[in-house]
Amino acid sequence: MLRIASINALLSQLVSPQASPHTALVVDARSGAVVAFQSVPSQPPFPQASLPDRGDEERAQMYAAVATSTYDEERGPPGPVIPNGDKPVEPLWLESILGRFSILRIGGFLLILVGSDVSPWSVLDKKVRMSAEVLQPLATVA
Repeated sequence: MLRIASINALLSQLVSPQASPHTALVVDARSGAVVAFQSVPSQPPFPQASLPDRGDEERAQMYAAVATSTYDEERGPPGPVIPNGDKPVEPLWLESILGRFSILRIGGFLLILVGSDVSPWSVLDKKVRMSAEVLQPLATVA
């Protein structure tokens, strides 16, 4: 089983000052509660993270709310966790005024990467798929 420290370590490797992504979160898919997140400020010439007037935790909660509600609307709420650790489904891509989101369900959790509006989709796709393999033990956690 993965511990919060190892999840935080992975998330910190995903974020980039080039804003692709600037924020990475693991969220409880049912409640939308943020389990872990990492965020890094973008460096010029890359755009600043959306909601710059908010603190990191508040911004993470807003990203989680947007991603969770969109995921539920597009794919439906999570069903029971399958104990054999099924592979994650394809990521959901969302472009909004808050930036570009890549959202992947892993068991009862959502892995959310948030990049700026200029973040290449290919970078977000590569990072979310690589992370899914590492986070696969979460598929067995309710």
